[in-house]
Amino acid sequence: MRILLPAILFLCWPSGSKAAPIQSCNIAFFSSGTVQCTLNGVGSNHALILSVVTFSSACDTTIISDTFGFSWGSAEVTHQCTPFSGNQLTINIYCARTQGSSGNDTFTETASGAGGYLIVTEYPNVLGSGLTCTPDGFNSAGNTTAGPITEGSITTTNATDLLIATGWYVGTANAGLTTPASYTQEVYYNTCSGCSNQVAHMFSDRSPGSTGTFSPTFTMATTGTWLGIQVAFTPANPPPAKHRSSIL
Repeated sequence: MRILLPAILFLCWPSGSKAAPIQSCNIAFFSSGTVQCTLNGVGSNHALILSVVTFSSACDTTIISDTFGFSWGSAEVTHQCTPFSGNQLTINIYCARTQGSSGNDTFTETASGAGGYLIVTEYPNVLGSGLTCTPDGFNSAGNTTAGPITEGSITTTNATDLLIATGWYVGTANAGLTTPASYTQEVYYNTCSGCSNQVAHMFSDRSPGSTGTFSPTFTMATTGTWLGIQVAFTPANPPPAKHRSSIL
């Protein structure tokens, strides 16, 4: 009599599975002063990634504060300025890790002129250790043309990077954005309190699971002045492949 032993089949999931935000908040306004949005129950050792746009007389950079008291100047990854109506539009990407901080966190954007547009996202512990996040590359662009929003290319060196692409534009009517191919739309709005023109602002991400050259493009519904930034963030400790066994 032959004894049949159970065969063990190992199935693996790639280590580059997509990270997604746990929560987000956003707001848009056209006035002087400050604007706020709050994340409730933020976790420790999580990543906070912000896309911030201002309309003012000069390029604005360090314009964010929060109730955790982080130094957002050192957390700024990159920014892009573009002239508009005799002033400057600026888009910034910030990324900080909460480390031991947790709880409700209110973000305050202070624009030196008139107008601010804010998206805040919270990601789980995918971006390593320390206060600031480590970029594996970034690029940005801005123009007053019809678009599309093209942010150039970045070539990554880590297969487990988290790719972030943001796009923003202002048009006279029907402002709208289409998500870049192979990216996921995480936060999007095309309304603005007090704005005479239409505004669209999108935050998208991607976890490709391999190195490569990436050139995300946002399609604009109408002509307008636009800004865009893309960043690749590197995890300090790439997760191992996951396994499960099945008895056949």
